[in-house]
Amino acid sequence: MALKNLFSLGVLAALMFTPKLVLCQLHVPGPRFEHYDVESADSTRPAATPGIYDYDAQIFAPVEFSNGEELEPKTGFFFSMDRLYTSVSGNNDESGGIGPYYIWGNRYDAGYMNTEDDGWNAVYEQSEGNQFVRGGNILVPNPEQLTTKLASVEINKVYRQQLSRGGWIEPYVGLRYFNVSDSTIQDFLGGVIGGVTSNRFTQNVTNSAVGLNIGGRLVKQRGRWRYSNDIAIAPTYNEQRFLASDFTNIAGTVF
Repeated sequence: MALKNLFSLGVLAALMFTPKLVLCQLHVPGPRFEHYDVESADSTRPAATPGIYDYDAQIFAPVEFSNGEELEPKTGFFFSMDRLYTSVSGNNDESGGIGPYYIWGNRYDAGYMNTEDDGWNAVYEQSEGNQFVRGGNILVPNPEQLTTKLASVEINKVYRQQLSRGGWIEPYVGLRYFNVSDSTIQDFLGGVIGGVTSNRFTQNVTNSAVGLNIGGRLVKQRGRWRYSNDIAIAPTYNEQRFLASDFTNIAGTVF
C-alpha cells in the first residue's frame, strides 16, 4: 500500500514540474482577420488559408442546390403574378381576321392554404390586343382594326394531395366568370359612292359566361424550377350581344 501511494506521489510531482502548453480556440479570426501561418501546407486551398474561415458561414464554399425531391409545398397566404401571351384564332376570311394572332395580358393568383392541405384561391386574368384585317368588300379598301379583349375571374376551394414520387395534385371546385369581346372599326373617305363625304363602320360583339368551375393542377418541383399543368371545365350560362352601325356623312349630314 505504501508503495502504491509513493508511486502516485511521484506521478503527481512529474506532472506538476513538466513544461506544458495548452492552446484553446486556435487561430480564431479577429476583427481585422490578420494572417496566420498555414496549418497544413499539403491541403492549402487557393481561395483562403485553412483555418482562417473555419466557421458555419462558408463564404468560399460552392453553392449547393437541392434536387427538389424532399421539398414540401408551401402553406399560408400566397400571391403570384404571371405574364400571358395568348393565341387568338381567326376564320382567315377577309372580314373576319387572319388567325391566329397573339395578345398580351396578366394573371393574378392569390389565396391561402392551411397545414391540412386545403384552402381557397382567387384568380383574375385580363388580355387585350388588336390586328388589322382587310375590308368587307371591294368598295372599302381601308383595313379594319379588330380589337380582342379577354377577361376571367374565378374563386375556388382547393385541396392538395402529395404524390409518392414527388410533387402534388390540387383538385379545385368553384365559380367562374368569363368574358370575350371583339370590337371593329373602319373608316373611309368619300369618292366610292356619289355624294358620300366619309363613313365609319363599327361593330361590337360580347360573350359573357358564368357558372361552375371544376379542375385540377399537377405540380412538379425540381431544384429551382417548378412545373405545373392545369386543366378545368366550366359549365356556364352564356349570353351574347351584337351591335353594328354605319355613320355616313353625305353633304354635311350624318346618317
